[in-house]
Amino acid sequence: MCQSVVNGSAEGRAMGAELNNAILVMFGAPYLVFGAFVAVALRRQIRERLPQPSSLWTRIRAAGRRRPPRRAADPGALQD
Repeated sequence: MCQSVVNGSAEGRAMGAELNNAILVMFGAPYLVFGAFVAVALRRQIRERLPQPSSLWTRIRAAGRRRPPRRAADPGALQD
């Protein structure tokens, strides 16, 4: 009887949909938490197994960080 009352109204169907979503979240949350702990515990091994950036990419990044200082324009060079 209760199920027919809940399924018979629009409000009851919306409440049932929200309950189904909550069940899915409660089902997946422990796996996400456990995965996060494993990732933190094994982050060094994970980082070592990832491919290292190429030397070209390393040089490009290094060049972007170390820009030479700008030189002031020579006032004598512009005079005619």
